[in-house]
Amino acid sequence: MSFFYCGKFSDVDLATEAWECAKEKDAPELLMHITQEMKHKALDVACWVDNSTIVEFLLEKCKGLNMLENILLAVDFDGDTALHNACLEGATQSVMKLLEAVNEEQDIKYNMMLCINNNGLTAYSTALKEKKNETAGVLLDGVPKDVMEKIKRPVENILKIK
Repeated sequence: MSFFYCGKFSDVDLATEAWECAKEKDAPELLMHITQEMKHKALDVACWVDNSTIVEFLLEKCKGLNMLENILLAVDFDGDTALHNACLEGATQSVMKLLEAVNEEQDIKYNMMLCINNNGLTAYSTALKEKKNETAGVLLDGVPKDVMEKIKRPVENILKIK
């Protein structure tokens, strides 16, 4: 089984087994690997299906390898981060796990929230575009006003896309 598919399953034991088998090769490459057929990382898949257990598992592995910032700011072929992908699907629990992972590292948290995809959208504006209002609200909890304005600014791009 490819480690990539761990994102789809809630079984942490299965994910751990896949991790142990695969990490012999190259753990950092494994976490950042974007499959040819799906063009996404395991973290992206876990976010889509709102599998917060596996999101947390993957984030812990990234922390242990000092690559949390790399994985959170990595983009797929659409320029979407894992946070964009979670917001696209209204995966509120996964959004909370992503934000909690960098709660102590505000610079990373805000960089992640300010990332703009190929359509000119932040994760927040992606959530609004998809009418995932609960998820959008979670993103703004505890965000300083100056950062909030930067996050909200690309919302005008939603009108251009429709």
